[in-house]
Amino acid sequence: MYRVLIIKTSGIGDVIQSLAVLNYLHKEFPGIKVDWVVEKRSYDVLRSHPLINKVIIVDIRNWKKNFLTKKVHQEFLSSYRSIREVEYDYVFDIQGNTKSGLINMFVKSKTKVGFSKECVPEWTNLLFTNHKINLDINKNIYEFYVDFFRIFFNKKSSLELNRIKLSLLSEESKRYEAVVKQISALKKPCFMFVLGSHWENKKLSEKTVCDFLQLVARKCEISVLFIYGSLEEKQKAERISQQIPQDSLVIGDLTIPTWQAVMGDVLGVFSMDSSGLHLAAVAGVPTFAVFGPSSSSVYNPPGEGHVAIQGTCPYQKSFNKRCSILRTCTSGSCCKDINAMVLSEIFFDFYSKITLSKLTI
Repeated sequence: MYRVLIIKTSGIGDVIQSLAVLNYLHKEFPGIKVDWVVEKRSYDVLRSHPLINKVIIVDIRNWKKNFLTKKVHQEFLSSYRSIREVEYDYVFDIQGNTKSGLINMFVKSKTKVGFSKECVPEWTNLLFTNHKINLDINKNIYEFYVDFFRIFFNKKSSLELNRIKLSLLSEESKRYEAVVKQISALKKPCFMFVLGSHWENKKLSEKTVCDFLQLVARKCEISVLFIYGSLEEKQKAERISQQIPQDSLVIGDLTIPTWQAVMGDVLGVFSMDSSGLHLAAVAGVPTFAVFGPSSSSVYNPPGEGHVAIQGTCPYQKSFNKRCSILRTCTSGSCCKDINAMVLSEIFFDFYSKITLSKLTI
């Protein structure tokens, strides 16, 4: 029985994209024990996952800001002891930056596996691994992570996005049941809309969303569930809700497991390129996604049950994975200029397949 450690400490969406490696490892090596190092902000994704043995939390962002405080010293020592507690058969660093390399340095293992110099995000990470895996960085992200393990173990089984249902705590179950009652009261099939994103230039304009939903209302008998994660997103959703003909709800304050549970009670999820998209994918829920400064061929979940529309750049920027000005572009025109009519026509086809159960998830 192998005991392995995965280091993937990034944001919620990035962690969810890599969860397929758990299906792969457990299929190839029944009885394997997988521990995972993750940043505190993404802990909810992993603490409820049935295929993870142990989650080790680091809070590096906070540690750097408050390094001289006693609390941070105690948290650091606790994480350090957890990392050092076991000697692992393998350590897999699928983050590939300096931070994950430093974590890797503390792990007890003779086999530390990371990215090669051709695909590593930060070259300093190369100093902390003794097995390097070369991958195609333009491959679909779900395949990309599983390929990392396929190549190392020399096993070529296919990618399987098995449905994963995150476990709910008692309070989360109560919250889930309350939201489901609200959805049931709408008396129409419900579609979830996740309009938020960490990046402003990945969002649709409010006008586009309103125009789109008004067009959708002419052909689709649906209610709308808006999910928000901040006060700004809540206010935006409430403004849109007041301008559309569909019955709608605006819901927030959901943990990751509760949010995923609610996804199981809707027809599908409309999302930007964000964590909501990938959470729905691992739940086996159909998704309709909008991409702008990132590539749908790389980041959209694979399978015909996951449809995406790719916006175009008015500045003629081309890219294989992410736009070079993703972090600096202030217009976000590649998303905000998407035509509501075009968006609705693609959605109508997607919706008809959902209702006729012709999609493979």
